[in-house]
Amino acid sequence: MTKLDDSKRQQIEKFIKNAKTGKTEDFGKVYDLLVDHIFQFTVWRVKTTQDAQDLTEEVFKKAWIGLSKYKANNFCAYIFTIARNTVIDHYRKRRETTSIEKINLIDETDGPFDRYIKGERQKLVRQALTKLPTYYREVIILRFMQELSVKEAALALKKTQISIRVAQFRALRTLKKILKNI
Repeated sequence: MTKLDDSKRQQIEKFIKNAKTGKTEDFGKVYDLLVDHIFQFTVWRVKTTQDAQDLTEEVFKKAWIGLSKYKANNFCAYIFTIARNTVIDHYRKRRETTSIEKINLIDETDGPFDRYIKGERQKLVRQALTKLPTYYREVIILRFMQELSVKEAALALKKTQISIRVAQFRALRTLKKILKNI
């Protein structure tokens, strides 16, 4: 999965503009650029890979259906908002708890010892993240796992940029305390 840098975000905006004028293949290009990011976001929030795949598909369907209503200039924040709301709807229907067991932080190009160490760290981080309040966990995932800017995270969570910065600070402080006690 590649990082969503400024050039990719600009590409996405260009493709979305074209898709709104009827060039459906450009929405496919947006899908290709964002599908892994949306999947990773949903897999952090649901119990199974299959649920995450289904929700990812639903997110893109909703984005396609609502494309004519999209007027902003930050499609990444827009689609992560859709993803967040889709996951919330999923749990409203099922009334289940969140699981973050499926994320893989290990780079397969690392050697066996490095993979082992990263795997152990990953277990500790997963364990600690499950103990964070949902809002803090969402901020951490959007800011550090999905690499969204403060502005984009604020748009996705429908909060102010200041509240995202405060939540990020508090979440990291809480995460540090949790990790010390594990």
